[in-house]
Amino acid sequence: MIQDYKDFAEYIVNNYPDAKRVLEIGVGKDSSVLKELKKSGLDVLAVDINPDNPETIYDDVVVPKINLYRDADLIYSIRPPLELYPYLEKLAKNINVPLLIRPLLTDHLGVNERQHILRNYKKSVFYEYSVERR
Repeated sequence: MIQDYKDFAEYIVNNYPDAKRVLEIGVGKDSSVLKELKKSGLDVLAVDINPDNPETIYDDVVVPKINLYRDADLIYSIRPPLELYPYLEKLAKNINVPLLIRPLLTDHLGVNERQHILRNYKKSVFYEYSVERR
């Protein structure tokens, strides 16, 4: 469990008040943020290439099934491998939604850093990639 999961979830709830459907990409075994967001009333969908439970949907973000993501208002990923960053960014652009990446604290965001903003919210540190909403 990431230590700052409540702060990260709180940021999403406070800064994306119009978000109805949120997707966590690469949920793995730690669903603490997802559970916290669900407590706030958000519809959160977990996606992973290796689903760990029946509620998690299988998809590969490298070649995503775009229809799975079309109704999303926000996507986020917690500690994704660095090689997935460009694919997460591409997915966010394709469906025109903001992207939050909560990296390992030692990871360096290697793609389009000018478009990503490093956020510090309470104890949570993450990158925010915003797209112009249509």
